[in-house]
Amino acid sequence: MPRVITFDKGSKRKLRNIRWSIPEKLSAAALFLLLAGFCIVVALWSASHWLTGADEHWLQIKR
Repeated sequence: MPRVITFDKGSKRKLRNIRWSIPEKLSAAALFLLLAGFCIVVALWSASHWLTGADEHWLQIKR
């Protein structure tokens, strides 16, 4: 019977004992890269809007 891993005290040590398969490692790495790429795109988009002053139209008074 395989040993059941519970996440209680000492769970960091037990996480190291889990044998991750190659597809699981690849999917975790792909998910990390996807999220990191998304964060970089959002940061660049935000910085470009801040540098170009895209929010100035909210401050202008229309007559």
